[in-house]
Amino acid sequence: MRNLKTAALQAGGAVVRKRTLLIFLVNVVLFVVFSSTNPYFLSVMNIEAVGYGILSVGIISVGMMVVMIGNGFDLSVGSTLAFSGVVLSKLMEAGVPILVSVGIALLLGMVIGLANGLLITYVGINPFIATLGTMSMVRGLALAVTQGMPIYGLPSPFAVLGSGRFLNIPIPILLMLFLVLVFDQFMRRTTWGRLVYYVGGNIEAAKLSGINVKVVRVATYMLTGFMAAVAGAVLTSRMMSMMATAGTGAELKSIAACIIGGAALSGGEGTVLGALMGTILVGLIDNILILSNVSTYWQLFSSGLILVFVVSMDMMVRRFGRVSEE
Repeated sequence: MRNLKTAALQAGGAVVRKRTLLIFLVNVVLFVVFSSTNPYFLSVMNIEAVGYGILSVGIISVGMMVVMIGNGFDLSVGSTLAFSGVVLSKLMEAGVPILVSVGIALLLGMVIGLANGLLITYVGINPFIATLGTMSMVRGLALAVTQGMPIYGLPSPFAVLGSGRFLNIPIPILLMLFLVLVFDQFMRRTTWGRLVYYVGGNIEAAKLSGINVKVVRVATYMLTGFMAAVAGAVLTSRMMSMMATAGTGAELKSIAACIIGGAALSGGEGTVLGALMGTILVGLIDNILILSNVSTYWQLFSSGLILVFVVSMDMMVRRFGRVSEE
């Protein structure tokens, strides 16, 4: 009996250490199961639909994973996506060149992230309260600017970002994969990436080591805001329109994807590649619900259920992992 318990504890520790591989294997199993139970799942159109469906969350999760590694999280990403997309649309509608408009929208996302970082690190507001407040304010600004109406009539060349193809692969999906690979390696191999892990793992030790913890954490929030703005630009280009309600719920799905991918709520753990694996898992589940004609209300319920289930399982597995190491 004791040997069985020890084996279970060791398995729990292994799951924590090999989370990305585990979620990859889970995705493979789901892919096989769904393809065998639904004749439309393997169609090219549906596979592309899955890719497009995870775009916004996938891009946002790059920044969300980094900020969670640094012992934080950001509830304002969905609102930032919408507001940056609204500003981008309004600028192009006013005749501002496309590249200039995109640059301003991305800068705006970084400014929102900067505001979050300053409120959390320098003012000392809890991340939940700070980003919850920012979420409401930014969403309110988007609604005020648009008066709740969608923005149409964007210049046709702008559609390349969201609907163009390169080697017959959708450009936005290539962009998402590029961002994941770049920032995954950046976090693994650069000094700044290691500082984020160190700060998230033990803030007090990082301070005693002479690391400017506040600057590091502010930078992670700026990156998260930037990624939310990138997602906003891609979504605006894909739809060739924007509404102030866009991105609702993206914060929950991105946090769930990151936790599935190995992020710890206490910080210091996770990989950007793991965040992508978590995003794909959530996307596959959403897709099969759609193919099964499940009501959108139940789809929303499933998103919350997945988040609660994943956090619960994550805490249990990590507890097993800590015990096994002792």
